[in-house]
Amino acid sequence: MGVSSKNENNKRTMKKEFVPYDIALAMKELGFNEICMRMYKKGVKHLISTMDMPNAIYSADVKIQAPLYQQAFRWFREKYSIVGYVHPFNGNYTYSIISNLVEYNNNKKTYEEAQDACLKKLIEIVRNEK
Repeated sequence: MGVSSKNENNKRTMKKEFVPYDIALAMKELGFNEICMRMYKKGVKHLISTMDMPNAIYSADVKIQAPLYQQAFRWFREKYSIVGYVHPFNGNYTYSIISNLVEYNNNKKTYEEAQDACLKKLIEIVRNEK
């Protein structure tokens, strides 16, 4: 395997560590503005390295920080005191969130699907509480 092939595989693997565009955009609308290793340009759904391209090139209204999943979950926990987590359930995965004594959960086939669904539900809860 050549160096360029190995770099492409690493990029694809790393992409899985960052929340997708729609979640990053929704989190920005809720006030997320932490330093991240990657970002999206508004309307462009592929990741851009903040190390390769200085953040100053993009204005705040165009730049969308792309947090790691762990960073996103921590942000909801610290900013809104809402904890969401993913765990195995009956051969699939589910997420659980407890907010204001109400429990939310939803079964998904894969861990990644449950993770995205959990973050989308956290976003919905915060929006509804505002």
